[in-house]
Amino acid sequence: MDNLENCKIELRVLLTPSREPGLWHAQVLDYDLAADGDSIDSVLYELSRIINVHIAASEQLGLHPFKCLDKAPQKCFDLWDKAKRLVATLPDLSPTILPKELANTELAVA
Repeated sequence: MDNLENCKIELRVLLTPSREPGLWHAQVLDYDLAADGDSIDSVLYELSRIINVHIAASEQLGLHPFKCLDKAPQKCFDLWDKAKRLVATLPDLSPTILPKELANTELAVA
C-alpha cells in the first residue's frame, strides 16, 4: 500500500435534508459513504468519524483507502450539479490518520 501521506484523497460531499424531519444526510459522491445527523455540523462530524474509521481499517489491512468502495448512486451526482456550494470543512478528528489533502473536501447543499 502507498503511504497515506502520499495518497491524495478528494471528496465531494452532498448534504441534503433527510426524509425524517430535523435530520440531515451527507453522501460522499466518489465513494459510497454516508452519514446522518440532526444538524449540518453533526452530520459532518459523523461522516468524518466514518471516514477516519475506514482509513484506519484500510491502513491496518494494508489497503488503499476507499479502493473497494463504489461510487454513490447517480441521483446523488444529479443533485450535486444543482446544489449550492458550501464553505466548510470536515472536522479533523484524528490528524495522525487523516491525510492533509482531505481538508480540501468540497461540500454542497441540495
